[in-house]
Amino acid sequence: MKNYKTTLCIGTICGFLSLMGVDGDLADKKGDPSGLLIFLDDTQKQFASEAKLLSVALLQEAGPIVASMVLLVNVYQKEVCGSRLSEKWKATSADPVKFASERLDILRCAVGFDEAKAQKWVIKKINSSLCVLLPEKYLQDRNIARRSVEETVSSPMLTPVEQKLGLKVNHMETITAKDFSSTGASFEFADYFIENLGTIFVTHNDYHESGYQGVVPVWTLFITGHGLTAYAIAHLSIEQFKKFLLFLETNISTKLLYYMSCLAGGINNELIYKDREKNEAQTYSFVIITQALTDASIIVKSAIYHLDGALTLDIFVDFFHFFENAVTTGSLNYSLIASFLTPPLKDEALGSLPQIRLPGSTYFSVLDQDKVLSFESEFLKINKQSLDVIASFKEKPNASYLLALLLYEEDIPFELIINTQDRLPAIISMMPGDAVHHLKKISSAQHTVQEVMSRFVALTNLVAQKTFIIDEISGLLGGLQAGNVKGSISGVLIELTETKNSLYFSFKDTVYKGDGTVYHKATVEQEADYRLLLRNGLLQVSTKQEAQQQADMLFSSSLTAENALNTLRSLLYRMPSGSSVHVSELRGISCLNDRFKQCWQQVLTDITRILICPQNKPKYLKIDQLAVEAKLTGQETSIPLYENVIIMSGAQGYKVWYNQQDQRKFMINGKIYDRVSGTGLYSLSAVQ
Repeated sequence: MKNYKTTLCIGTICGFLSLMGVDGDLADKKGDPSGLLIFLDDTQKQFASEAKLLSVALLQEAGPIVASMVLLVNVYQKEVCGSRLSEKWKATSADPVKFASERLDILRCAVGFDEAKAQKWVIKKINSSLCVLLPEKYLQDRNIARRSVEETVSSPMLTPVEQKLGLKVNHMETITAKDFSSTGASFEFADYFIENLGTIFVTHNDYHESGYQGVVPVWTLFITGHGLTAYAIAHLSIEQFKKFLLFLETNISTKLLYYMSCLAGGINNELIYKDREKNEAQTYSFVIITQALTDASIIVKSAIYHLDGALTLDIFVDFFHFFENAVTTGSLNYSLIASFLTPPLKDEALGSLPQIRLPGSTYFSVLDQDKVLSFESEFLKINKQSLDVIASFKEKPNASYLLALLLYEEDIPFELIINTQDRLPAIISMMPGDAVHHLKKISSAQHTVQEVMSRFVALTNLVAQKTFIIDEISGLLGGLQAGNVKGSISGVLIELTETKNSLYFSFKDTVYKGDGTVYHKATVEQEADYRLLLRNGLLQVSTKQEAQQQADMLFSSSLTAENALNTLRSLLYRMPSGSSVHVSELRGISCLNDRFKQCWQQVLTDITRILICPQNKPKYLKIDQLAVEAKLTGQETSIPLYENVIIMSGAQGYKVWYNQQDQRKFMINGKIYDRVSGTGLYSLSAVQ
């Protein structure tokens, strides 16, 4: 059984946080409360999600903003918006997809940054790709004259304004919104931000060298930008984000970091906060909140227009009250703070459920403990035959409504009884990366078995593969039997991938397949796939010897490309860290239309895209030969495709080496590299 207790939520502590209202006494650092909103992006060339979020922040004038020049160009409204926006919006309502760009233009007119709004800000250019903007209202509240901020000095000495603001504004060029311009270059990461932190902030060392004796800023920081698993968070690479955290820890005084980025949970949490060499979690002296639950994209709702008689603008994020409650002295109510940025928690927004990491803590826990029930190791140690989920949830302090069941462990060895008056809670895997969960039984006297299964697919936009095996689900049978009587289905297998959801179950010796909404009797081929997936999902491997025995059994017969991928995925997932397995031959079945080379090449490619937790010791799987059975000139023959295939788990995924026609090749992240003749080096293959 895998245990993520050290990096994720422990039920007892989570309950304690809920009881205490999640106040921030541990982060009550002395100093001048200061705040900064950071928006980083170079990928969006139109008024899309990050630009809309920045526009709302500019509209609300909550506090200082650091923003990428590309975003500022996108939000800047050069011309005065025309009248009759309601009529224009109504004209696009017939086909919102067709008129998407027009609708964005209308929204930009409402929240965009025009000349009138720009007059309320002081704009300083950090470099050609980055600006800092300070609202007049914020400066007035701090008794700082606008003219003193607009001033630019050549001396390296800090000015009194910089010492008070904690930002080196007088060493930056003052510009206007008309000066916003972009080179059109698209940066992979925001290097222009991370490499200039010392240019933006007044650091501890700066204060010391200037002999400053006053009160220094204590920072609350919000940062947002695009994320990608094992690659980026908030438009920073994984290593850059770690560098950012280190800067906040050692160079300035930080009270709270709040970040909003797709795929910021799950694998990325493991990569950022866990030291693989020391096998221990990194801790920080400030509170960290991530608005991401697991390996899934988040929903960012900033502002929308809708017709309700007249054209109405709805704004869903409130940076003003975020600042008002976060940039202050004393303890903080983090649940309240997060509520100003969190979208309505419906199914499509489950991936945006915020998590908190307290000072000195080694794990994140869901902030709104009054809405979830966590199944983690301490909770599972209690000897149970069955658990009334709703009754257990109501024992929690301040329990409101049950939004989700969070599975932190592979095995749930007792029956879950779930009876709700309305919709069932979502059931979500909290194990980072690809995961397999085995549940004994789920029962409901008020819901159909189909409704129970549908709650496993409630979380959308997953990038990791999650597999759930439930021995039995008991409830109303819905359309399976006339009269909607009570009964049970067995052998339930739910497989969620980035591209599709596949759900199987057995009822009265018949196998059914569906997508979470519609089910039908499985074909012969689908039933065979189901049996193999069920077998793979129930693999029990705890030693190196068992891993080899399972491999001998799994590859004793010929497999289709899809089944081979699932089998390799399951075996690699179950193999112990540091183990190795040897397969003398993998016999494949030819793909449709005789395109066997392409589909088996895809198997190796897909292996390198499997999401795994960082391993202390690598796993190895060696295949001497991968051959495909194909019919050539009317006769069955075995065609060798690859030899000496080696699959190795790395820090951020699997790597694959193989021989093809005497050419050694290497694959990582779905890309193929050819070995340079006579060397041990590899170059990107021209054929992908």
